[in-house]
Amino acid sequence: MRLIVGYNLAMIDILSPLIDDICNVGDMAYEKYRSDVKVTYKSDNTPVTNVDHLVHTEILKSLNHFFPDIPVISEEGSIPSFNKRKNMDQFWLLDPLDGTVDFINETDEFVISLGLISKKKPNVGIIHHPVSGKTWIAISKCGVFVKDHGGNIQPVKEAINRDAYIILVSAHRNDDDLSAIIARQRQRELNRPVVVRPMGSALKLAYLAEGSADEYLRFTPMKEWDFAAGHCLIKEAGFKVFPLDNESSINYGSKDLMIPAISIRK
Repeated sequence: MRLIVGYNLAMIDILSPLIDDICNVGDMAYEKYRSDVKVTYKSDNTPVTNVDHLVHTEILKSLNHFFPDIPVISEEGSIPSFNKRKNMDQFWLLDPLDGTVDFINETDEFVISLGLISKKKPNVGIIHHPVSGKTWIAISKCGVFVKDHGGNIQPVKEAINRDAYIILVSAHRNDDDLSAIIARQRQRELNRPVVVRPMGSALKLAYLAEGSADEYLRFTPMKEWDFAAGHCLIKEAGFKVFPLDNESSINYGSKDLMIPAISIRK
């Protein structure tokens, strides 16, 4: 099945069985959290766990069942060649456990991240947080939705006004000095207190989309599967993405599968 995304809230019904599966897989991951975690290292010396592989396998089964005609590019799977990728009109980008280091360090800031790319643009985003059981869903031109653990899918509630302007940054790849400079600049511009809050994984993008923060700064590149789901969420929430290098651009299915350093704000 090819997914036709647009002004069609029936997409929620189409995606609902997949979302249920993701929630169930999140419960499986949470059962192993802090108790049954085996860590190995990839060739680039980054850690991977048995739970990364478990989530990859289970969600791949679900995607192949519900959407057998849409290819899947997963961090923990075999990556198709660039020649194949550039001819894909539509594909899933999966990060089975975004925030593996946070999972290992037991910070609670890790998520399952799944995005659908259509014509090189993010058109569906699903981020699931196994610790809380909360899931954020975005569909192009339909808005942002949330599903609490065991609850129904509902439109995200309007953000609560805050005194402070909150900037989210990476918990592991932040430039503290540059963050402080930007925070001071925002404080002068807005005449409001500014708080810089480090956080792990694409959970930052879900919080941004639901209105719990105002801006996200990322000073280093990341992989497309790190960003695809969250990109759809923040886009549907009215945020804009600005590459920090004016000569960079965001293109999915690229040769190196990389997203440049960015700022996200309204």
